[in-house]
Formats: sequence, structure tokens, C-alpha cells
Amino acid sequence: MISRRAGALLGCLLIAGVLATPAIPSSAAGASPAATSAAGFLAREFARLGHSYPSPITGNPDGGVIADALIGMHAAGMTGGEFTAATAALRKSFFNGALTASGFVAKYLMVATRAGVDPASWGTDSQGKPIDLVRRLESTMDENGRYRDLNAGSYDPRRDASNVFSQSLAMIALHELGRTGDHAKALGYLLRQQCPGGGFRALPPPADPVAACADEKTVVDADYTAMGAWALAETRSDPAALAKAVGWLRAHQLADGSFKNRDGAPSANSTGLAALAFTKAGDVADAGRANGWLVSMQLPAGGAVPAMAGAVAASADAYLTIQRDPAGYWAGAGQQDQLRRATAQAVLGLSAAPVGEVPPPPVAPADPAVPASRAGKPPAPSASPVAPAVSAAGPGVGPAAGSSGGTPEVGPPTVAPAVPPLASPVAVAEPEPVAGIGGAAALPPREADFLDFLRSPWGIAASVLAGFAMAVAGYWLVTRKSRTSKG
Repeated sequence: MISRRAGALLGCLLIAGVLATPAIPSSAAGASPAATSAAGFLAREFARLGHSYPSPITGNPDGGVIADALIGMHAAGMTGGEFTAATAALRKSFFNGALTASGFVAKYLMVATRAGVDPASWGTDSQGKPIDLVRRLESTMDENGRYRDLNAGSYDPRRDASNVFSQSLAMIALHELGRTGDHAKALGYLLRQQCPGGGFRALPPPADPVAACADEKTVVDADYTAMGAWALAETRSDPAALAKAVGWLRAHQLADGSFKNRDGAPSANSTGLAALAFTKAGDVADAGRANGWLVSMQLPAGGAVPAMAGAVAASADAYLTIQRDPAGYWAGAGQQDQLRRATAQAVLGLSAAPVGEVPPPPVAPADPAVPASRAGKPPAPSASPVAPAVSAAGPGVGPAAGSSGGTPEVGPPTVAPAVPPLASPVAVAEPEPVAGIGGAAALPPREADFLDFLRSPWGIAASVLAGFAMAVAGYWLVTRKSRTSKG
């Protein structure tokens, strides 16, 4: 094992220096107090958890969320000891040599660029092979320009979770390194996911990988559109397409500055990505409105649970749940994970632009039937897309950068993770008891029967005694027959 690792290390050293690793400037000088506070929460979580965020489901390191947090911390200028230690831990974490998920590799490449790590010497995978992030990412592109998820053996589209999140991340990560050889093909694939109204869908129908966008009302959302706009702005690819994407975001921004996720509720993940996309496109005013809403979701210092200070709640419902029972909320691994995911994407927006007007924090509705996310919220504006003012040259490459969450993990990243998009929320509270499911009447209580008796302690004891009695009787009959035959 030692010689194998030494060989892998030697291989990494031999190919080190092949690619330049330009530093991405941090936005420390311009980071708002809200961004610094949010990044501080992520840093404290790294210190508390051994510089690795675990998945609440498997307990294994969640590389996508770890990368999201590191990219967010860098955007806020927090690149000290916790950033360095968490980057080192991520490089040592398990990397499946039989799977290349484009969204994950793109996130790791963005971390390497920000941490000053040679991407050709990122680490060693589960098969003992050195990890060259650039080569692995570039190897996933197909003839249509799509950055795919590749498994061992022949390509199977049914196992491919790549989407606009991973496509955008790959384009951004490679652009930061000046690797633009196949950019035209990648851009062509991305633009095919933009619908006529300017919003982006996740991906084309699997049976037709080059299909144009259709039925945008059901497939377009703020997360994919923000990611597509970010990629277009970062790579300075197509000003007209960027203008349409930003116009879609403007038309779908709520009056309080927030953005709804696919579930139809204002989301910190969606709003953080939109704020970053606005800033990259030069629309600082609308980015500030989005940041104002994020600050209204931020947990202040001096709360009942100091560990949560600076974190951004994923939604108004989550914010109110925390206010009602901070200790109970923080006790759940799933709730902690949700806070990390939401904060990692919120800090991208908070680091990119100044904070605008902060709306009042959410209040519990008087009517329990009204969701907290709808309480006290003004109606969304019903405006048609307005083309943003984007120069023909395109916006400059800004200091802030981040990733999805989840690609549908990756996730979406949820992706993902998805790449979990970066972020499908985790449940924050147990649901209230309901009479039925989907409006159906509840079933009447079932009367106790003989099976209930057998499941009770008395029934179990009676069953054991009956079994023992039958065994004794059987033994007596067998031995009696044997004695009779011998006599």
C-alpha cells in the first residue's frame, strides 16, 4: 500500500506544473458584514466538524457542499487556517476512480484555483491514479458540447445526472484557467437550454440531446437561470443571451427581493445565486435587493445557540422554526446540513454586491393554515422581462464565485446535489399530524384482534410457552416410540 501511494505521488509530481493556476482575487475588501458573518459560520462549522462536512444520510464527507462552502468563504475573503485545512481535507477525501461527475470535478477545480493548488496534482483516486482535475473534466464533454457524468464502461445516459448546473460550473472553472478550446461547443449546448423567455431549463429530453427548449413554464426556474447567466457573464460569451437571462430574473424577483425555488417558496439558495448572477451581469441594484432579503433570513449573534450566528436560514419557514426552538432545530443533523447548504450559496450573493434595503424578518401567521413563507409577503410583481443594461463587451470577471449545492446532488449539485442542485432543502421540522393524505378521509381506528394479542408481551410469552410445550411433547412421543420398539 505504501509503495502504491508513493507511485501515485510520484505521478502527481511528474505532471505538476503542466497547467498554470492563476489566483482568483478575493473580495475581502468589499465584503459586507453580513458576508463576513455568514462565512464565519461556515468556518466555525469546519473547525467543529474536523474540516469536513458530513452527509446527514451516509455520514461520509459531502464533497459538493464542502466545495460550495470553500468557494463562498473565498468570495467573502475568509481564506485563513480553516479554509486551508478544509481544502487539504477535501483533497484527501474519497474520490471514486470509476466515476467522473462533471459538476463535482468542476467544483473541485474552482476550489483548487482559489486555494492555489495545482489542479494536475489534486490527489489520488480510489484506484490509486493521480487526479488531474482539468483533464478529467475536459474528458467528460461529448460531441454535443455537454459535460457529462461518466461511469466505468460504456456511457449510459440513464446514469447521467449532469445538467445546466454542471455545464455552467464546468464552463466557469475552465474559463478561470484559460482553457477555452471547446468553449464554442459547450456554449452551444448551454444556449440550447435557454427558453424563448430567457430562463434556463435543466437539460434537454434524454431521447433528443440537441432539442431546443420548449414548454418553459414547467421546466424553467431561478436556480438554472442564475447558473446559466453566471456562466454567460463570467465567460463573456453572448451578451444578448445574458440580457435575456437577466431579464427573466428581474421579472421573477419578488417584491421583497427574494426568488422562489422549484417548490414555489422563497429560497436562500435561489436568491443567493440570483444575486451573484445579477452582480456578474452588472445589475448591482437588483443584487442588493436580493441581498437585503438574505440578511432578513440571517441569524444574529447573541442568539440562544451561538453556533448558528451568521448562518442564513433556507426559507422563511426554516427561520421561524429556528426562532420557536433554536436548540431543537440545531440538534438535528439534517437541519445543520440545511443551514450549511443555504449559507454557502447565500454568501456568494452577499459577497458580490452591497446589501440593499432589508425587509422585516418573517413573522408567524395568525392563521395556522397559512405557510410562514407566505405570511407578511407582498405580492410578486407581474412585469414582463426587461432587457438589462449589459455592455457589448460583457461584464468583467468579478471576485466572487460559487457553485450550485446541490446539484440534485450534485446536487446537482442538487447538484443536485445533482450535481445536488446545490440545494434541495432538507426538512426542518416534523409535519403536523393530518387526518388523511391528499385530502382523503382518515381511516377509522381498527379494532383489536388476535394478531394484536400475539404482538403484545403476553402474546409473545404465550407463543414461547406454546412452542416449548410442543417441543417437549414431540420429544416425549419420539422417545416413547423408540422405547416401545426396543421392548
